[in-house]
Amino acid sequence: MINRVLLVLTFTLVSLQLPASELKVGTGSESGTYYSMSLDVEDYCNEVLGVDRKDQPNVLVSLPSGGSLENLTGLKNKKFSLGWTQEDVLMFLSKSDETSFNQNRIKIVTGAHLETFHFVIPKKWKPKKGMLAKIVDFSDSGPVDITMLKDQSVGAWGGSLISLKEINQSLDLDIKVLEIPEDERTNPKMPFLLVAGSPSTKVNELTASGKYTLLPVQTNTNSNTYKPITVTYGGRTFPTIAVRALLVGKSFTKKSRNATMNSLATCISESLIDLADDPETDPNWQSVFELEDEGVASNWSYFEVE
Repeated sequence: MINRVLLVLTFTLVSLQLPASELKVGTGSESGTYYSMSLDVEDYCNEVLGVDRKDQPNVLVSLPSGGSLENLTGLKNKKFSLGWTQEDVLMFLSKSDETSFNQNRIKIVTGAHLETFHFVIPKKWKPKKGMLAKIVDFSDSGPVDITMLKDQSVGAWGGSLISLKEINQSLDLDIKVLEIPEDERTNPKMPFLLVAGSPSTKVNELTASGKYTLLPVQTNTNSNTYKPITVTYGGRTFPTIAVRALLVGKSFTKKSRNATMNSLATCISESLIDLADDPETDPNWQSVFELEDEGVASNWSYFEVE
């Protein structure tokens, strides 16, 4: 009899612990900015996301991934409900697959920090033609206009490859874009683009090795997507450009299906100053707060902040 009562009590307790409805978030590497910031959003906003259609509580679950491109394709194939990405990667996919990546089906939950364009050059590399061929020493050159990359072969991989393709198209640069094979990414032999938050651990390692330097790049473009910034590596300041990082999610035509995303967007907006000030959150939230305070916004559509 006692065993039977215990069995009933155990079943009752288990049944009361309703399984959560996981909203999987595509991030990046576990050591990266996207993953760190996503965990912060979990901590601040998991309690306000309501329930799903089966009355199970919605919770964010941040998952490591290959970054921007994988996160967006994960939204398309239902691997993720949300994903961190770069604005230019989203723009590129909206041109190549407008059916899947348009402003009705994908919306911004929040704008994030700026991701820096690091044009990394091997110090022994010498361009054989074009305007860059006139530069004797790239480790001590002044700023060059981004149009001087015309006719040069520039490598990249992952989301940075998409960024390179997008800026090449949108600014009509006529760069020869190449994907660097995985086994050559540790020590590339050609100029390459690495888009990442600054300071980048990878760029720090490369410049500290003495084998690579950054190309100081400037542009007069009025593009809303690319912003001029300066970054510092090895005690030297480099002008370059940056693109906004975004947290995006799937949007539905039925308004009630967007309630969770609207609640998340509202929570992040209302928590932004705390996310920026909290000593335990990612330091990039300070940049997000400043950009939002300045009214910097994407031309892409947003979920509603209630």
